Amino acid sequence: MNTKKQIVRYKDKSVQLTATEIAFYSKFIITKINLNKGIKKSEIQSKELAKELSEFLKENFNYYIDERDKKHWSLQGIEDKYFLSIKSKINKKIQNLFSEEDIVKEFIISTDKIYGDSSYIINAPKDKLGINYE
Repeated sequence: MNTKKQIVRYKDKSVQLTATEIAFYSKFIITKINLNKGIKKSEIQSKELAKELSEFLKENFNYYIDERDKKHWSLQGIEDKYFLSIKSKINKKIQNLFSEEDIVKEFIISTDKIYGDSSYIINAPKDKLGINYE
């Protein structure tokens, strides 16, 4: 993934993501590489993650949120409905990179359903993931 160009690449194919989609997808890649795990639903809904993603957007895209908008996700936490929408958009774009369904399943954001607090994860091995910030 290249954050500045806002693309996700696999071999000779690439797809363009929005700044917000890049922020979310990079969080999943970083979590997979560093911790080899997914992100729990409760973490996604937390104000801490919202702040972290907001900072990522400011640092990488000069994307500022109007802090007078007290209901913005970056201040209130990420609502489930909003996250699922972003996840769906990312996954649709990632699917365009692959012709084989088995490989697609490795790189989309998958749901690990656990009663009460599901997790979301990229199932690809860590050595197949990377982020270029230039």
